[in-house]
Amino acid sequence: MTSFFAGTDSSGQNSDAARQSTLQMLGPQAVDQAIRQVISMCWMMLPDAKKSAENVDAEIRRLMARALEDMREDCKAFGIPDASQSPDRAGQAGIEEKA
Repeated sequence: MTSFFAGTDSSGQNSDAARQSTLQMLGPQAVDQAIRQVISMCWMMLPDAKKSAENVDAEIRRLMARALEDMREDCKAFGIPDASQSPDRAGQAGIEEKA
């Protein structure tokens, strides 16, 4: 897995220009590719008897819910402001949990 630190310049300081440069370099394809790799890995790790689109869907949603809850808990623990109220959440409104 590849990690990028989108927010520091060559001096190690936070920089909006560095963040924008990294985001431009990666583009939405990076997120799409990472998600598809997770789905593929989940499929490969399921026992043969459980391999179905429905089971992969359930596992991915379970893992994401756990990861997002951990992120919220970490934000509280480390004093990171809640970004859910920020205006730059455009596009998030269409992401809803499957009923």
